[in-house]
Amino acid sequence: MENSQYVKAGNGMLFNNDKKQPGSKQPDYTGPITIIEKDGSERKLRMSAWKRDNNQVGIELQFKKEDAAQDEAPF
Repeated sequence: MENSQYVKAGNGMLFNNDKKQPGSKQPDYTGPITIIEKDGSERKLRMSAWKRDNNQVGIELQFKKEDAAQDEAPF
């Protein structure tokens, strides 16, 4: 079941990537987000997030079109 069906427009969800391999560049978290455009239309994207290294606070985020992200999803 696709998690994006539970995301309200204008919101997103991140989930732990439990299939990440140690030492890989795969994201630590992934999930869907729905963006509301100025014209009121909705666009579904895929979020990826990585924990920062070197004891820096924060995470790095990346957004991709959901159909393009499916080809590259690590799970």
